[in-house]
Amino acid sequence: MTGGPLRGYPAAMRRALSLLLVLAVACGDSPMEPLDGGPMVGDGGLPMPDGGDPDMGPPPPMACEEDGCGWCASKGACLDIGDECTFEGSVDGETCWRTFDPCAVSTCWDPSLMVPACGMRSTDEDFSSGSYAIHRYAAFIPDGPPVTITVEGTAGPFEPALFVTDREGTLLYGGDEVDLRGDVLVSDVRSGRGDTVASVTLTVTAGLPVHVYVTDWASVVDPGFVGMLDTSVEYRLTTEQVCASGGSDSESVGTPQNGSLENGVRMESGPGYDVVDTGRDAYYGTQETVDLLAAAFATARARHPMSATVQVRDLSILGGGDPVSGPWPHGSHESGRDADVTYHLTSGCDPNCPIADVPLATFDAETTWTLFEYWLLRDAARFIFVDHDLQAVLYDVAVARGATDDELDRWFQYPRPIGTGAGVIRHEPNHRNHHHVRFHCPPDDTRCLP
Repeated sequence: MTGGPLRGYPAAMRRALSLLLVLAVACGDSPMEPLDGGPMVGDGGLPMPDGGDPDMGPPPPMACEEDGCGWCASKGACLDIGDECTFEGSVDGETCWRTFDPCAVSTCWDPSLMVPACGMRSTDEDFSSGSYAIHRYAAFIPDGPPVTITVEGTAGPFEPALFVTDREGTLLYGGDEVDLRGDVLVSDVRSGRGDTVASVTLTVTAGLPVHVYVTDWASVVDPGFVGMLDTSVEYRLTTEQVCASGGSDSESVGTPQNGSLENGVRMESGPGYDVVDTGRDAYYGTQETVDLLAAAFATARARHPMSATVQVRDLSILGGGDPVSGPWPHGSHESGRDADVTYHLTSGCDPNCPIADVPLATFDAETTWTLFEYWLLRDAARFIFVDHDLQAVLYDVAVARGATDDELDRWFQYPRPIGTGAGVIRHEPNHRNHHHVRFHCPPDDTRCLP
């Protein structure tokens, strides 16, 4: 930075201090006011006098534009003269912002984007309606290996602009290869300016709900999000997480109704859940099934530490196939991808939630939804069988937690009637006393069938 608050410092010190100011500079009303999940903000302060005493410490923070210095949103920093910046950005007339929300000033369509763990998914979209300048996808970035998001223009004049924020609006990626948030690593950037492809690779330390924005640099972003795209624009949006080849040693073979399980993994009890004996020794699943169950239970207990312990009653028997013994017949559970779990209750769970029809008055919908949401956001569950009346309560919780209309439509059979072939969460008879989750085939299990 060449002037303002760093004037009078030696050049080397100015460069060092400018890095510190990345965390301090933005628009605000009071010195060092913290933002929700964002950088610190300053009120302009006073510039250091020329030849200022270094012993006085760093100068007060100052908003970039007050001294003719621009804010680079995609780098999270003020610009030195001559610096390049993919996205200087302004939203609603502000050069800096507390949260990045172009939909506050533009027209946005709000679909959902499923990012499959250890897999790839593409969707083809367009701007043919002429009603929307931005497509804002609600998504969930799974932890583990890096996730690559790619937007490729397939028709029409299109310079794809790709932005990623957390659900609070903190910018995670805006066109430059910069880590704007400490728990998100940004790499392999292709900005899309002057190009037909934009892409970014994100690595997160914990699963992260995000918004992915797709629009156009020249016609929408550069005019300040007030323009529109040509209605001939079409694009393909692809997400991919590449996991280690070979996967686990376990393998789901065939279908859940007519299959087997090779090298099955025994599930053991853990915090918040007990694996119980139902008389058929059905303790086994694929490694992926066991991991998804344990991780979801851990997430539910962490978010709801006082929640009751539930029973995991049946997975598959060793080797898979038809579990013929036990108190009731199974029509599935043959290939290591199914599990029966009692519902979380708010009372009557001593020592743990029993298998019994659940009254709405004691149904712990908050904890149950946290469990389901873990699988749904990862696109891990093929089906979750739940009584229709209980679905209605869970639906209300999902709405309160911010599920989009597209997510609600895709995840729930409710409010459609019983028998409607829609929704991951759907009604099956005899599921008022437990829910049944069936996971997708693991990506490397080549003999697995849905």
